[in-house]
Amino acid sequence: MKVLLVSFYFPPAGGGGVQRPLKLAQYLPALGVETHVLAPDDPRWVHRDAELRIPTQAWVHRARYVGPSGGKPAEVLRGKEGLEKALARVRLRGRRLVVPDENATWALTAALYDQITLKDGRVEQGNFDRYRIMLMSEMPKVEVHIVPSTEGPGGIGEPGTPPIAPAVANALFAATGKRLRSLPFDTAQLKKA
Repeated sequence: MKVLLVSFYFPPAGGGGVQRPLKLAQYLPALGVETHVLAPDDPRWVHRDAELRIPTQAWVHRARYVGPSGGKPAEVLRGKEGLEKALARVRLRGRRLVVPDENATWALTAALYDQITLKDGRVEQGNFDRYRIMLMSEMPKVEVHIVPSTEGPGGIGEPGTPPIAPAVANALFAATGKRLRSLPFDTAQLKKA
């Protein structure tokens, strides 16, 4: 059997997003699976981890990266003024066209599914195969609007996350007249009298 892992995050990139593809690339070959990893050659990672070792049992293929920069918006805008700052803002908008707002996905997951349960003293969601997340096919249409401002650099992604659960709670209340006040929302409570 052969497997191709396609991942934006792979060493020397660091951070949480690296661990899943890295572990797959380490453990699949031990199970007799021929493992190939396709990862960008220079994605301008926000985080780097020089201590992460690339597995020797997997074939790692690098491709030229042509997508948006991975830099944080505040870092991209820092120290820029005038035309240079305006052009940087335009490039950040372009990044949002490619990935409208992944934070909306995580916020909806938290509101609807994000629950850790215990059984016999152990966490049942020991890995992502047992952890329910919002799927792209379930996502509503998401529009992101970047508000022009004369203020210094600020958030462009994460600030949209906190208001999503309250917005869903208010929409459920408007539709049913019942308030749900804990996460994840238990929609079975809406059916009760």
